[in-house]
Amino acid sequence: MRQSELAGSGGGDEAASEWSAVLRALREAAGVTQEGWAARLGYGRRTIQRWERGDGAPDAAATEALVRLCGDLRLFRQYRQGALASLTLTADLLRDLLAEARQRERGRAAAAPTALAVLPPPRPAHNLPADLTSFIGRERERAEVARRLAGTRLLTLTGVGGVGKTRLALEVARGLADEYPDGVWLVELAALAEPALVPAAVARSVGVREQPGRAPADALAEALGPRRLLLVLDNCEHLLDACAALAARLLRAGPHLRILATSREPLGVPGEVAWPVPPLAVPDEDEAAPLAALAGAEAVQLFATRAGAARPGFALTAKNAGAVARICRRLDGLPLALELAAARTRALTPEEIAARLDDRFPLLAHGDRAAPPRHRTLRAALDWSYALLDGAERRLFDRLAVFAGDFTLAAAEAVCAGDGIAAGDVFELLARLVGRSLVFADTAGEDGETRYRLLEMVREYAAERLAARGGADPLRGRHAAWVVALAEEAAAAFHGPAEGRWLRRVERSHAEVRAALVWALARGEAETALRLGAVLWWAWGVQGRAAEGRAWLERTLALPGATAPTRPRARVLAYGARFPLVQGDAATVRSWLDEAGTLGRELGDDVALLAVGTMRAQLLQFAGEFTAAEAAIADALALARRLGDVWAECRLLEMRAHAALRGGDAPTAAALLEEDARLARRAGDAWGLATALGELGDLARERGAPAEAGALYAEALALREGLGIPGATPSLRHNLGYVALAAGDLTGAAASFADALDQFRRLGERRGVAECLIGLAGVAAAEGRTADAARLFGAGEAALAALGSDIWPSNRADHERGVALARAALGPAAFAAARAAGRALPPEDAVALALASYGADVSVVGLAKRPPRDDDSACEMRHRRGRRGGGE
Repeated sequence: MRQSELAGSGGGDEAASEWSAVLRALREAAGVTQEGWAARLGYGRRTIQRWERGDGAPDAAATEALVRLCGDLRLFRQYRQGALASLTLTADLLRDLLAEARQRERGRAAAAPTALAVLPPPRPAHNLPADLTSFIGRERERAEVARRLAGTRLLTLTGVGGVGKTRLALEVARGLADEYPDGVWLVELAALAEPALVPAAVARSVGVREQPGRAPADALAEALGPRRLLLVLDNCEHLLDACAALAARLLRAGPHLRILATSREPLGVPGEVAWPVPPLAVPDEDEAAPLAALAGAEAVQLFATRAGAARPGFALTAKNAGAVARICRRLDGLPLALELAAARTRALTPEEIAARLDDRFPLLAHGDRAAPPRHRTLRAALDWSYALLDGAERRLFDRLAVFAGDFTLAAAEAVCAGDGIAAGDVFELLARLVGRSLVFADTAGEDGETRYRLLEMVREYAAERLAARGGADPLRGRHAAWVVALAEEAAAAFHGPAEGRWLRRVERSHAEVRAALVWALARGEAETALRLGAVLWWAWGVQGRAAEGRAWLERTLALPGATAPTRPRARVLAYGARFPLVQGDAATVRSWLDEAGTLGRELGDDVALLAVGTMRAQLLQFAGEFTAAEAAIADALALARRLGDVWAECRLLEMRAHAALRGGDAPTAAALLEEDARLARRAGDAWGLATALGELGDLARERGAPAEAGALYAEALALREGLGIPGATPSLRHNLGYVALAAGDLTGAAASFADALDQFRRLGERRGVAECLIGLAGVAAAEGRTADAARLFGAGEAALAALGSDIWPSNRADHERGVALARAALGPAAFAAARAAGRALPPEDAVALALASYGADVSVVGLAKRPPRDDDSACEMRHRRGRRGGGE
């Protein structure tokens, strides 16, 4: 139907003018903008502008649509049919038309003989699907995505499959629906296989009609150009080029258009902001964390909510919370994996699920049947990503499975290059894997060094691919060789200015060390295992891994290929003897030192002989054989000075100082420790210097100079903190508690003891916990809480007795003062009864009692049952301090 037919018998120009006036008047009467009218018809705003100017007429499809829109308007129908053809579009007629339109708009039909409908029912403001399940957490991420979208016109949410990109995008889009007058429109692209279909898919979602003979992208650009809307392009990764080209075209055409995309890698369009979606927050490794702390983690909340839906009656409890926390950590906080695991609660308990996660892909193989195929199983999610990689990318991805933790570019080049991958190509390939969200990059590493990592489930998937490809064993051999080189480079820097940095690097690479040792032991690679043991003993001790270190060394020494008389074996025996020493296993220490001494003499290895002499002197001191110990110290000290081993010289000076103290010669002990501190300071050995200063602080406390002791402890504490090694400071904090107590600063004393207690508890250091209980008992006595003080004294003393030990000499005077104060206030009988009650307290109850009055976290469920991080002595350095000091 042409415009002349609509206009009746009027001439063409007059008809066009009348038509444009009617069209504009009706639109304005309805309160609709040109953009809104265009959106209803599926045309661009410029087309509506031309019609309203009288520049051209609507085509047949638009005319029919307008007739349908206005067909029930009586006067307009008559005008269109020519009943009023003798009339021109006068002001009166137009006024009647508008009055009728306004009546319909306001819902008043009394003045009109028929129902009026100027506009069709309004289109919805969005096409976002309704949620079938609740959205858990992500408050910070939602706010951040909304903030970034306000400042950019193209924001792409990136991340590994199953991390929740789509859910987050939809949640943000729902919250922004009111801010876009022309709507928020979701375009789901996962099912599309052909790039050419992308423009048509977008057009269908936003209601733009295809126009014969015109490219869909052109029609779409014209239609969306004037609109103020948000376009959500979901799952772009397999159609990346097509999505990028269309996004760029639409953003150029529409200044008010914004696009929120989800993809496993950025689109690469100028002006794009890529925002990586993180996994959900998981609980830390603290098995003794309270239920409330575990329940607060987003990953735990998601698992518990979905498990409750799968198994009515399921609830997070103190009994199952630990297992749920392990599930969340093992699944990297990945929402898809957590939902699949939660579905398994129909048949398994959380404890059973956690125990089966070593074989996670079959366990997590059945998901929501209504979900897209790529999200129905964990393997399918990763298959989708893997299929998008090219051959070289797949080879590097597979090889990265040999890294058990994070790694550097240099490590990847050293281990993964070769056999089809040039060393110079590793960076580009790695960068592409980061871009595709299969590898995470942390650019905030120490010394500005970027570190890379795979999520655990991604690493296991890569390991499967590597095994299927073949060649995994040689690659693991290259990985072990790289670990040995790293460990030997670190050992050369220990006891010097760079020690802290290298200790932290070794700690950060501990997963790689374990992986290398597991491979070496399984393959019988004795040389690799011996070389690692010979250089890592110090790091293991400082980091509280004495029991683990001993276990590795015992397995290494038992290898058939490790029995030959070699220098690495001699050094492993000599240095490693400190582990059974701090565990009280004197028989093993003697056996190892005897063999190491024999090998050292046969091989002419003075380094091994010095280690043997130093450890033998300490063993003799521990055994109370002081005369023999002094002779051993003298021999070892002479050898250390001949070899120029300042670190060994400092340790031997400490042993001489301990001997002097036992003989009551405090001035000589102080002189020896001052020489120790001077040598350590000159060598840049922060750990050794802190040890010497701490022992000088003990001497100052014993002679009644707490202020001097406090200054020495504070300097030592700063040195240890500067090393950045976990568990390096609790004994110094404990000692500072006594300094504060002596100064009458009861609040400061309580804070120091409580802080030290928490650190000792986390390290599994039962002796340190016991010493802190006694320290807090002294605070309670000074505060007048004498009944609590008596119970805490009893609890701390019982804990020490259970370890076969007694209070440290430097703490005895403070202990005795506190006991006397509490006994005098309570009376002997009441004090004895309260002390006995304290001795009967379970360790966790004693800790709760100690901390309750100081606002500290008293939720220490499992303290007595929780396996310590390592052995109960935990801190390797205690062997250097003899039977004295502040719990270290």
